Amino acid sequence: MSVPPPLPSGTITFLFTDIEGSTKLLERLGERYEAILDEHRRILGEAIAAGGGVAFGTEGDAVFAVFAVPSGAVRAAVAGQRALADQPWPEGIDLRVRMGVHTGEATLTGRDYVGLEVHRAARIVVERYGGKVPGTAEELSALPGIGRSTAGAIAAIAFGADEPVLDANVRRLVARLFGVGGDPKTASVRKILWEGSARLVAEGKGRDTALAAMDLGATVCLPRAPRCGECPVRFFCVAFRAGTQEEIPPRTSRKAVPHHDVVAALFRRPDGSLFLVRRRLGGLLGGLWAFPSGKRTPGETLETALRRTVREKLGVRATIQRKVGVVSHAYSHYRITLHGYLCEAPGGRIPSDAGAGWLSRGGRGRYAIPRADRKLLELIQQEDKL
Repeated sequence: MSVPPPLPSGTITFLFTDIEGSTKLLERLGERYEAILDEHRRILGEAIAAGGGVAFGTEGDAVFAVFAVPSGAVRAAVAGQRALADQPWPEGIDLRVRMGVHTGEATLTGRDYVGLEVHRAARIVVERYGGKVPGTAEELSALPGIGRSTAGAIAAIAFGADEPVLDANVRRLVARLFGVGGDPKTASVRKILWEGSARLVAEGKGRDTALAAMDLGATVCLPRAPRCGECPVRFFCVAFRAGTQEEIPPRTSRKAVPHHDVVAALFRRPDGSLFLVRRRLGGLLGGLWAFPSGKRTPGETLETALRRTVREKLGVRATIQRKVGVVSHAYSHYRITLHGYLCEAPGGRIPSDAGAGWLSRGGRGRYAIPRADRKLLELIQQEDKL
């Protein structure tokens, strides 16, 4: 039985999304709506995972995710909106997804949260602002649980305000650009970094500046081995000119990221279609479709783990035909190596219910599939072309 990823506690950031006009869209699309909803969840699920978050619940077309740091939620929101905008939806479908971000103290109860700050902030927005999220950093930071960086990011990205941001990636970028040494977590250094971030904001370009700084910090100005040769501002960078980019900011020791070997069973019909099961809602990438899979326990061989997984999840004894391939993937709190095996069930009979389906040959269909499973799918599709 798969173990859901751990949820962060304490001061955390929530990302809430829903489809604008979903009721009318459902009435207009009918049966096609489910495919659109699944694809929308897949896109958001990948953006949330890439931002270091965990999707912990869905309600209709709404998705709820949680992040340990505010910058992850903002990055996920931006990446999600971009991916949704780039998605080639069927003609006549203009999918618009609303998103809200909130940082605050919350108490973890099982797989859900209870937080007074979240409720207080929601009540203030309703009573003081008529239910509309305020658009200035000053107003946003006055809400319970929203810090200066989150307020600046929301004001800049959502409302175009000329506000500085200082998430972990921007903090590193600014420290190197201006040659600011010392621990960025101290008040004195943080003050200098805020001043530096404010100097980067071009007048009337708050949104562009915030997105550029966050993207540059996340993709080029990396913590280790920064890609200075690709950086468009390297000649203005004090650390680059001094050759100290690897030393700024000072490194702190990090906990090792857990790694798991995961085995996946690929059952294929004579027509080439592949068997999928739907992930339970509320878990990692909840609601998406994947190959039956499970973690290898200490002392197990991969093949033994695969047979146990299939027996526990499907109630059948699998015959392993051959190994399809191995892919690596990283989630917010751990990494996996996914081992895919082509399998056969006795008599070809596999339990089929509402949580199971068959992906047609070529990978076309209405199923939204996680990235790691897509990599396995690509391997077997490449074999078919040989």
